[in-house]
Amino acid sequence: MYATPEQVRSLSELLRKYKDLTDDIISAYIAKAEARVNAYLSARYLVPLAEPVPKIINSIVVDMTGAFILDEKVSERMKDQTTFAEVLMKRAEQDLEKVVEKGLIDREPGVVLAAPARTKTGPQMATTTPEKSPIEDVLAQW
Repeated sequence: MYATPEQVRSLSELLRKYKDLTDDIISAYIAKAEARVNAYLSARYLVPLAEPVPKIINSIVVDMTGAFILDEKVSERMKDQTTFAEVLMKRAEQDLEKVVEKGLIDREPGVVLAAPARTKTGPQMATTTPEKSPIEDVLAQW
């Protein structure tokens, strides 16, 4: 698991006091968040990530899990918690985008890139004649 129920509860006093929120229920929401994170990370990394999970991924999963719980279980009782859920989800999604776009966990232990980093290449051309083609010089300048 990328996060624990205790870490999710630490987000909010409301999550700590909500009596019906068992570890099993929180674990189901963690699995939902992990599935979403893995789907996004799979564009760059082999998933699931090996232990130890990078701290930024742990933070993203905790925020996303908290958002899911607050949105689905608590928001009907406390309207101000919906805003907190939205903040958590937005923060998690922005962090996840940065992780993939900037390769923030590329050098973390246990993290494996799914494919080699893409390199930009220019036009490719080779001649089939023994002499160099005049067009090769033009393309080389391009």
